Amino acid sequence: GPGRHGQNRRGMPAPPRGVLARPQLLDVLDESSRGRLTLLAAAAGYGKSVVLSVWAERRAATGPVEWLTLRRADDDGVRLARLLVEAMRRLSPGSSAGSHPDGAAPHPGGDDADQVMDVALGIAEHLAGPAVLVLDDVQEVAGSPVAMAVLNRLLREASPHLHVVMASRVDPPLALSRLQL
Repeated sequence: GPGRHGQNRRGMPAPPRGVLARPQLLDVLDESSRGRLTLLAAAAGYGKSVVLSVWAERRAATGPVEWLTLRRADDDGVRLARLLVEAMRRLSPGSSAGSHPDGAAPHPGGDDADQVMDVALGIAEHLAGPAVLVLDDVQEVAGSPVAMAVLNRLLREASPHLHVVMASRVDPPLALSRLQL
């Protein structure tokens, strides 16, 4: 259901009214989007989601942006991977990756997060150009080794056209040193 700032669980939230423009932060986010990952970590109340919603709204004018607000129940690897499949489908609506021969896009079945991630990564390979995936409230799944394995695989293997932005109250246990290389 709706969360803070009128956002839906799936979908980009509308920036709240009366937000002060912070052009320096927006410029830093623009600059960081040249890499594979932007991680915005700060304590509750520092405005992570607000600044990201303003930036994402601005970015959506130039390319696809998908927003997922994670919940504690998403710490299951298969569930998280399925959410990523749906996000990739919305980022690449013309892709037939993962579809049946009749063109229908099935919900990936099975109980194996790696198999479901294969579908998500296959769809991401068909991105027509730069796309942004915002994962908000990553701290909700940061304690789950299987969820972190799914996110590490996303960062390691996704199309270079995909830029992932994570907002979290804690530094998630990701293999960030590999990305920095």
